[in-house]
Amino acid sequence: MCRSGQLSPDAVWAICAKHLDPHVPKPAVGRGVGPGGAVADAGLGLDCNGVPYAEHADVVGWHEVPGVPDDQLKSFWKATAQQIAPAFSYVPRPD
Repeated sequence: MCRSGQLSPDAVWAICAKHLDPHVPKPAVGRGVGPGGAVADAGLGLDCNGVPYAEHADVVGWHEVPGVPDDQLKSFWKATAQQIAPAFSYVPRPD
């Protein structure tokens, strides 16, 4: 997650170009913008560790059960993500 409130759109997309695009099959076409509070409202937290860039934060607190394979936990993770999603707006990447 990028804490982008103090960044210009150009700065956000520069971070994306450097830290996300090289690791995915196609460059990002847009991003979700919303309040960090939506993450907390879903029972998760943010670890604002600044790695690999200063504004980065990891979403932490995802439901884990030792010994249970990730594929069995995906329904819980999906439901949590869907709880957060309405608080975020889609912003397309400029051409």
